[in-house]
Amino acid sequence: MNNLVFNTVSSQLRTLITNPTLTVAGDMQITNATLTVAGDVQITNPTLTVAGGVEITNTTLTVVGDVEITNPTLTVAGDVEITNTALTVQGEVALTGTASVEITNTSLTVAGDVQITNPTLTVAGDVEITNTTLTVTGDVEITNTTLTVTGGVNIAGHEIAETNTTLNNVTGTGLVFDGTDISEITTGSYFVYNTGTNPFTISLQVSPAADDNLYAFDVDNDDIPVPVDARLIIAISKYGRYARLLYDAGAGATFSAYYVGQM
Repeated sequence: MNNLVFNTVSSQLRTLITNPTLTVAGDMQITNATLTVAGDVQITNPTLTVAGGVEITNTTLTVVGDVEITNPTLTVAGDVEITNTALTVQGEVALTGTASVEITNTSLTVAGDVQITNPTLTVAGDVEITNTTLTVTGDVEITNTTLTVTGGVNIAGHEIAETNTTLNNVTGTGLVFDGTDISEITTGSYFVYNTGTNPFTISLQVSPAADDNLYAFDVDNDDIPVPVDARLIIAISKYGRYARLLYDAGAGATFSAYYVGQM
């Protein structure tokens, strides 16, 4: 039985369809301002063109054919699952929602620009990006086993870890920057400036754990003399978990020390 209700006033003519599903086999053009669908919609016709706004609040939306949406915005309150083999977007796609986006199709091809501002982006399949630039304003976390990049990767910015200290009239031996975590830096160096009136020596130590008994001397940077007014650079060339400087100031020394690491 069809449940079709018509308004008796022509200027206020409306159509209310209360059947569980709506199936359209031919072409359908909707030019009204908004189209609200509360139930399931299955469209099997080749094309669907909507000139106005589209708001979809149903749980699932299944489209077998092609969908072309030319209106400025498309708002979807529920989940959208795209299971077709390929998804091609020729224009720009902006994702500004706070929810995560999960793409499980085999491949995703985007010919235009892509700007992703949501907190997380999870892709289970392969992603091929052929556009000139890809801009991501948030964090990118890649948890798959392997990542293959056939072209060049340009990272414009780097995180820098840095600290400094000044030691005045110290005597005997002591430590500077004890427990510096170097496990995640790509390069790092210590800088020492003898601002006092006496020379001293400095050594670099590296450890696999936060244990004083495991720190080992870097043979390339061991017991280095630092004359008065000398400026010394000690590159961290050995990989480890932690690093530090060991000084021998003798009867007394004054110096400044700096650490800079690039992530």
